[in-house]
Amino acid sequence: MTLSELANYIATKLSQTDAASVAACKMFLRARYRMLWDSANWPEALALTHLATTPSVFQVMAAEIETVIRVFDYTDNTPLEAIDPAQLFDFNPSEWTGSGATPIHFVIGPNVAIPVTAEGSAYAIPGFQVSATNSEAFDVVVRIAGVQLAGGAPSPVSEVLAIPAGGSTASVNYYDKVFSLGVVSPDPSAPLQSGIVAYARVGGATVGPGPAQILPGARDADAFCTIRLLAAPAGAPTLLVLGKRRRNDLLNDGDAPIVRGCDNALIAFAQADMLERDRQYAKAQAKLADGNNELQLLANLKRQQAASQTRIIPADIHGALLTSGFTDKTHW
Repeated sequence: MTLSELANYIATKLSQTDAASVAACKMFLRARYRMLWDSANWPEALALTHLATTPSVFQVMAAEIETVIRVFDYTDNTPLEAIDPAQLFDFNPSEWTGSGATPIHFVIGPNVAIPVTAEGSAYAIPGFQVSATNSEAFDVVVRIAGVQLAGGAPSPVSEVLAIPAGGSTASVNYYDKVFSLGVVSPDPSAPLQSGIVAYARVGGATVGPGPAQILPGARDADAFCTIRLLAAPAGAPTLLVLGKRRRNDLLNDGDAPIVRGCDNALIAFAQADMLERDRQYAKAQAKLADGNNELQLLANLKRQQAASQTRIIPADIHGALLTSGFTDKTHW
């Protein structure tokens, strides 16, 4: 069902078909879909992508990847193990500064707005400007924050750019590394329909295609996730990355959830929100319980579908395998 169909169904069921109630219902559906999307690694949410790395510690994921789940070194045909940074400090802290080797671990790194670094990667363009193009039908104001490495010491620098509808604006400052590019007006909380395209510029020329990236339809300050390879690779291995794709926000009336079978849960949750809006708190709690039940049924359905695989594996507790107990784990 589309956003409009879901909202009209709920509004009709509650006899609240006025325009304000329908608009509120759509807002609740969007929020509940975000909650549902974040609650599990749904099969429809997973994406597999190849990443051509660079001789750098941090590797920037493709725009479609929001969260990294698994990493496989396609060049050396070996999986990379995700490791907790605190655990790494306990048994091999020197791995943090290692380089020129085959990576064996990875940790989730910070999110960045534009995948441009000053750490020796293909995006290393010392002293570049940022040129932002606005593809919206209205004026947008963005804030850029980064650092300049004057004399080797990082110096924070930021500025605000006003970008006309369909136009471009270049930054006044020069950057060695950009940390964030976020929209500050007209409404920082609302999603962008098209997005902002940011390019690195040296002199007056636009540098591409590497640094040119589209902020994926959101006003998030940090749009691209990264991983840190341990140790930094000597060459440029190709990684096979399994990640969770970005959520398809229900922006327009014709948009529909891509998680199959979630309509009943969304209807129950949004109906609970509508009842709470109408101060019918007892009924809202009952509907909220229905929504949680529907969500659990949906999760069970995904686990029991034909494409799932259930295995019995030894439980790992504090690094030691149990000999008397086992746990089950399901993979899609």
